[in-house]
Amino acid sequence: MARKAPPENPFPAGTIVTGDDFADRQDEVALLRDELRQGGRVFLLAYRRFGKSCLIHETLRQLEAKDHALTAYVDLYRANSERELWELFANALLAASRSPLKRLLEWATGFARGFRPRFSIDPQTQQPVLTLDAPRSPAELADVREWALELPPKLAQKRERPVVVAFDEFQEIRAFDGVRLEKTLRAAFQSHRGVGYLFAGSKPHLLREMAQEGHAFYRFGRLMELAPVTEEQWAPYLTARFRTGSVDVAPAVVRAIVAGAEGIPYYVMRLCRALWSRGVRAGSLSEDDVRDVFSELVAEGDQLFAEAWDALTLAQRRTLAAVAEGRGHDVFAERVRTAYELGPSSTVARSLGRLQELSFVAREAAQARGGVRYRIVDPLLRAWVLRGRPPVTGGERRTQGAQESTPRRRARKTGRQR
Repeated sequence: MARKAPPENPFPAGTIVTGDDFADRQDEVALLRDELRQGGRVFLLAYRRFGKSCLIHETLRQLEAKDHALTAYVDLYRANSERELWELFANALLAASRSPLKRLLEWATGFARGFRPRFSIDPQTQQPVLTLDAPRSPAELADVREWALELPPKLAQKRERPVVVAFDEFQEIRAFDGVRLEKTLRAAFQSHRGVGYLFAGSKPHLLREMAQEGHAFYRFGRLMELAPVTEEQWAPYLTARFRTGSVDVAPAVVRAIVAGAEGIPYYVMRLCRALWSRGVRAGSLSEDDVRDVFSELVAEGDQLFAEAWDALTLAQRRTLAAVAEGRGHDVFAERVRTAYELGPSSTVARSLGRLQELSFVAREAAQARGGVRYRIVDPLLRAWVLRGRPPVTGGERRTQGAQESTPRRRARKTGRQR
């Protein structure tokens, strides 16, 4: 008798998901749809692994299906020059137009001045692909820029439908003469009618800076920052997914999963994905299972975390340890700086600035105490730092238990070459 195949793991991790696989964030989707379909502008701030790209794609999917909008997604991580930026931008808009090929080519080239776009056909999708030659002068690049920036409103007018353009990793425009380009984009976008713009990025401090007073995008659009998803929001989704494999998960187990992953979508999904096989075999999961699997995930990242730790200065390591141990709300206090040997406040500020640039640490409002607090973005990194550190001196207590060796010493015990 053939053995029954095990049920498919229902927890996707590390990939773009939409539709039924998309977990919660329905309030955020509704807000974005409402703003963008009416030609609004939104800055979406989210640290890595918070589900930003999935939220963008789900919002665009619903805008197309429910609001009949034409949507374009532009990932600026793929652009290595301003010319490539406009190439990605134009191709996304041309794909969104869904016009007959001949008519599309005539339309797209009809208002190009000073240069001529070249087109080929993608053999897999049979869609036209635009290629822009490297500009021979600043004037030719300006012609390309002006042509590309005319595409969204002309497309909205031509198709008589709203157009929505989503820029992912929007802060990357700063690599291309950012100040000038930011001013150019604002001047163009604020005149567009029937076009909504989403500016998303995984470095919130940079996007926030771009929208501050004195910068080009000041008061240009709504700021929306993604927070972790709460246990109450996760519980129905996780319980239903585990049930597809006849896996019983008690509320306390769901609570342990969300708490360990700190509600961050990528880590919740990754932890659940790793728990799935164990749950299918046993028919249920316990809090001990969650702790064991979480520890395995931390161990898997040992080499990566050790390399990141080694690249930090001593001051940055000490600051990261203080934040990991729950001192993010008072890291500038003298007693904390003394206990962790952090040095003067100016040194702490520089260390925190660098840790934010590396996306290791987030700066956010401390709702419980007021003011500002810092926290480690990656719960696995936080657990790794805590696992490898000895108790601190000076009367300050650790928030979790510690092993005997520091992260650096433990990494050496593995025999890894430096």
